[in-house]
Amino acid sequence: MKKENMGMLDDDTRRRINNHKREHFPHPFRSFGSGCSDFVVLFSRFCDFEDKKLGEALDLIDSMLAGHSDCLSCSAKILAFCEAFTLDRLPRRHAQYKTKYNEWTAKAERNYRQEIEEMINSSRPDTEIETSNQSKS
Repeated sequence: MKKENMGMLDDDTRRRINNHKREHFPHPFRSFGSGCSDFVVLFSRFCDFEDKKLGEALDLIDSMLAGHSDCLSCSAKILAFCEAFTLDRLPRRHAQYKTKYNEWTAKAERNYRQEIEEMINSSRPDTEIETSNQSKS
């Protein structure tokens, strides 16, 4: 049986994204939940991806994000991760994620972006990143 062309993404990367497509209970993107843990791993992995391959992964994440539109916390964290993934790499896509994040969190009292930065930084003790800025906007 011939294997269908699945693009450039390896199976583990696809699994880390697709596992959270329909997972809603408990929230997969709660602090250090399975979604956050997988996306922290993806952050490191995406640093080595070519832009085209990163774009393919982001397309998959965008389709997964649509399934979480009913949860502000999960959606905001997914968007904050996408900002981190695209920072200094894909400027148009980064701007889109930043705008969407700001729209979603305009009235939120939490700074989801900072939470994501802390998760990423805690996994990389030798490097500190600032995905956008430390404020909500």
